[in-house]
Amino acid sequence: MGNLLVMKDGSEIIRYADPQIPLYITDGRLSDFSDMRAFCHWHDDIELTFALGGHMMYEVDGERIRLDKGGGIFIAPHQMHYGYSADGTDCSFLCIVFNTDILSQNKALRENYIAPLEQGGQFPFIALPSSDKTGKTVFSLRSELYRMRKRGDPGCEIDEIDVLN
Repeated sequence: MGNLLVMKDGSEIIRYADPQIPLYITDGRLSDFSDMRAFCHWHDDIELTFALGGHMMYEVDGERIRLDKGGGIFIAPHQMHYGYSADGTDCSFLCIVFNTDILSQNKALRENYIAPLEQGGQFPFIALPSSDKTGKTVFSLRSELYRMRKRGDPGCEIDEIDVLN
């Protein structure tokens, strides 16, 4: 995780476990990165990052957000972002990156709900504090996705996509 593959334009090359299923789930620590700071990057995918232990700062398009244990952040596609330690404290985290193609193939749903996300105009991110009801729901979703990925059961990708939908 500490070695993001970032192109000259700042775009990250996402290494999906299966290129046919645009979903990437990984865990890591800020200490995996040089200076406890990930490279500033962007991608075409949605990203959900959760602080599992400790805390971190997250910067999205110049705005700083603190992620405490149990909190997370939803980042819309095409937003410059990165996580870092502002005070030398390490943070364990989980990162879920997925392409909007797995959310819906329905034209109306895609045009009304997913296309605005892809354009990133309405909001670049949504903070998901652990104390917030939405944050707790998304954190529960995160836990289920992580358990599925760690088990690695055959067909777990179908379950993972079902959880996201």
